[in-house]
Amino acid sequence: MTFTKACRIVATLAVAFGLLRLGMGFGLAFGMGEGADLSGYIGNKTTGQVINQGIYAVLFGVALGTLADISRALQSKAR
Repeated sequence: MTFTKACRIVATLAVAFGLLRLGMGFGLAFGMGEGADLSGYIGNKTTGQVINQGIYAVLFGVALGTLADISRALQSKAR
């Protein structure tokens, strides 16, 4: 039960931060002019890499959340 709750919390945080990273990547890609210094926002990465990181984090969060829901359903069936 404890791991299921922890898994749900981590999944929620992963989706939230992934969406934040994804939004930041798209915002910087389409909102900034050519040659703008983005190193303060995204480090030494391109906006495409930031968008990829956001997508990976969202997918990881969704997969982890799905596993947490399966775990919760199995625990409720066992009772």
